[in-house]
Parts: sequence; C-alpha cells; structure tokens
Amino acid sequence: MSSKAVLTGCDLNYLPGAVAMLGSVARHHPEVERFCIVPEAEKTQAEAALGGLAKVITPPRRIPGVIDRLQIAHGKVFASDLSYFEVVAWVDTDIVFCRPAPAIWDVRPGRAVAVRCPDTNRVPHNLPTELRPRFAQLYPVLSAQPGFNGGLFAIRPKDWPDLTSDLHRVLIQMQCENHPVYFDQPLLNVMFGDRVDLLDPTYNWTELYDDPPSARQVRVVHFASKPKPWMTGYPRHEPGYWFWVRHGLAVTDPFRLAAVRARILARTPRRLLGRLWRKYGRPSPVNKG
Repeated sequence: MSSKAVLTGCDLNYLPGAVAMLGSVARHHPEVERFCIVPEAEKTQAEAALGGLAKVITPPRRIPGVIDRLQIAHGKVFASDLSYFEVVAWVDTDIVFCRPAPAIWDVRPGRAVAVRCPDTNRVPHNLPTELRPRFAQLYPVLSAQPGFNGGLFAIRPKDWPDLTSDLHRVLIQMQCENHPVYFDQPLLNVMFGDRVDLLDPTYNWTELYDDPPSARQVRVVHFASKPKPWMTGYPRHEPGYWFWVRHGLAVTDPFRLAAVRARILARTPRRLLGRLWRKYGRPSPVNKG
C-alpha cells in the first residue's frame, strides 16, 4: 500500500467536482491512495459515479459541536483517522491538479503543509461578523495574519492523532458550537497554529477571474467561489474555465480547447473594462451624515 493518501468529501451536489479532482490526482499521482467521504445515504450513488477513482467511505463518527447539515463539510478532520498512511492530504472537491504537485505530501514530522491565503485576507475574514471580536480576543496574532487556505492541507496523521477533538476544542473556546454557518478556515488556522509550512500559490491557485499565469506555472487550481464550474451559471468566458475543461474534464481535443480559449479571448476587453469600472469608475458614496 502507498504511504501517501488523499481524502476529500462531498454530498451529491459536489460529486461532479469530486470526480474531476480525484481523476486529476489519479493522472498525476497514481501512487497516492484516494478516499472520498460521503453521507451514508448517498454512498451507493457516490460509488457508482466514482467507479474506481476512490474508495468511498462514510463518517466514522459524529463530529461534536457541528450541526448535522455541516457534518460532511467538516469531514476534513477525519484525515487524522487514516493513520495507516504516512502522509494524508485533504483536498476540496472544487480543486483540480494540472500537473504533479509532490510538495503537498512532503510534510516534515510534527508539521502540516498548506498554501497561504492572499495577503489582502486575514484569518477571520470569513467568520460571521458576530464571532470576530471573540476571535480577535482569543487569537490576536492570528487575527492580523493572512493564514492558510482551508481547502488543501497535508499532515502526518501520527502527529495529529485527533483533529475531531481539536476542532471541538476550538468551537468551545469560540463559544460557537452548533453554529449554522460554515467557516472552517479560521478554525483550522487555530488548530494548526504555527506548525504550518506554506507552499507558493501555484499549489492552490484561486485567482481565476483574472488572466492566470502561464499554465506551466500552475500546479493546482481552486474554484473557490460560487457557482462551481459544473454548476449552472458558471462564467464560461472567464480564464478559469479553461482550467476546468482541460484539467477537470480532462479534455485533450485541441479543437475543443481552442474553442474555449476563443470564447475567453472574445470577452477579454469587456471583462477588463468592467473590472476597471468597478475599481475606479464608480462614484464615491455620498455621505448623508
């Protein structure tokens, strides 16, 4: 058995993403064992969709302090349960690999590997507003830092034996058990603390609504906003859609890829003008005070 594994999790709404992500891992890292955690009631459908791409598993237990609707969304804490692997990476289902990314599994003992968030974001940026003051009080240093993106991380399970309990501990500290909103990223930053080695952004590229860097530079792309590329309403004229077609759907037909690029290029002037207007052209709000 491989010493490396990848774990993801989803419900049926995100299953197309899981198929694409796990397929991309299989292409670029066939040596890595693949797992997908799904709700018990959806296991049969998930197995049919994934085929041999991954072993489909169900949550081994309930995560304390998390409402039922968000149990699967927090399934990443079960990465520490795969203790028979040396290194386990959690990868969200809205991520695809464009080429090999071995550094993800290059985890030093006692550490974790992740990718830094954009410098414009701070760890509490996706916390519900009412929780930010307490977060700042409890974790003042973290509150001023960009932190890492919660969609991709890797650990040595023996060094993090119970992420489930770690998550529950932070929920108690934050006084937000059973909160109805999903905000795992700041919680993970608290759990891992300063024991994180950060990879460069090409290992978790999220800037998909601007012209991306050379495809030779990007290893992993993350469709972090909504809708996702398999969902109705995703802007197929944006540069990021090419990554989904080429690396998510694994399209190699040069004519189809050229058609995708042509659609993107045709909208480029309009897209750039729209961004310039949003950034510089809108009138300043009138102060009515």
